[in-house]
Amino acid sequence: MDMTQYLETRKDITPQMRDQAKEATKERIEAYNLAQARKECHITQAQLAKAIGVGQSRVSELENGNLGAVRVDTIKKYVEGLGATLHIAVEWPDKTIRLT
Repeated sequence: MDMTQYLETRKDITPQMRDQAKEATKERIEAYNLAQARKECHITQAQLAKAIGVGQSRVSELENGNLGAVRVDTIKKYVEGLGATLHIAVEWPDKTIRLT
């Protein structure tokens, strides 16, 4: 039995609970990728925090999956502190609009 089949047998787990768990897992993976990018740049959380004008605890929060309530300008500063550029786009099946 795979995970999907198992979850379907669990009546105490609602579709909403599954969706929330999937979203939380996605945020953790994205946060992990941010942390890995920082480490590849050989920059500590404290160094990055100082460079972008936030506390080290804020960088830690970002890297631990607390991305849901993060302001776009904070993420922008984070990636720019690593020497990268943030791109934001809105995508529909027939078009894409870049916001930055």
